[in-house]
Amino acid sequence: MPILTLLLPVLSGAIAGAMAGGLLAWWLGRRGRKARRLVDRLPAIDPEVLSDIDHAAKAWADAHGQPLAAAGLVADKLRLVYELTQRRGNS
Repeated sequence: MPILTLLLPVLSGAIAGAMAGGLLAWWLGRRGRKARRLVDRLPAIDPEVLSDIDHAAKAWADAHGQPLAAAGLVADKLRLVYELTQRRGNS
């Protein structure tokens, strides 16, 4: 009888923990899929806009005496800002 007194709470706790963990994993996985669908719905950046971004980054590097590698970093940041503004406008 003492074994049942210990076994029953341990077993029920393990089952409840597995159910809670499964529910949490399902909920977190669902949120990740929603975010991926949002990104997939964004249109591709227009090549003309990409060209303007690259040109602006190179102009910035020239004006500030930075190497062309810095222009690539600035261009990446400008693309990120452009995509975030597009995302904000679509949601």
